[in-house]
Amino acid sequence: MAFDFFKKKRDPNTPRPVLVIDDSEPIRELIEDVLLSQGYTVEKAEDGKKGLEAAKEVDPRLILLDINMPGWTGLQTLAEMRQVPELNEIPVLMVTGEQLGKDVEAAFARGAKGYVIKPIEIKRFLKKVEEFVLPMK
Repeated sequence: MAFDFFKKKRDPNTPRPVLVIDDSEPIRELIEDVLLSQGYTVEKAEDGKKGLEAAKEVDPRLILLDINMPGWTGLQTLAEMRQVPELNEIPVLMVTGEQLGKDVEAAFARGAKGYVIKPIEIKRFLKKVEEFVLPMK
């Protein structure tokens, strides 16, 4: 991965963050609180375009991406991310109210690694995050 691509130069002793992209502030805050309680660092974005820019800036360990957002949907955001070679290795988990359906299938077709169901059940959520999060550095 070409780390010179990323705009924000990271201190190599600082863990890479988990990026949360969701249009719902309460969901972003909940996810942030849960992840911080487990020692993760977190960056947040409220829409797909800002999320793509944040991903380019911070080199996240994992991206949690809401499927249903105004403007760029999560599916469109994921497709845009997969066009950026430096973001291809970063695992993406979709956050959705749908358990199965065309949106989840489309997310997997675009390279999502899994999904988390809303409302978020904390223990299951953390297990899923741990399964896909990239190493600290």
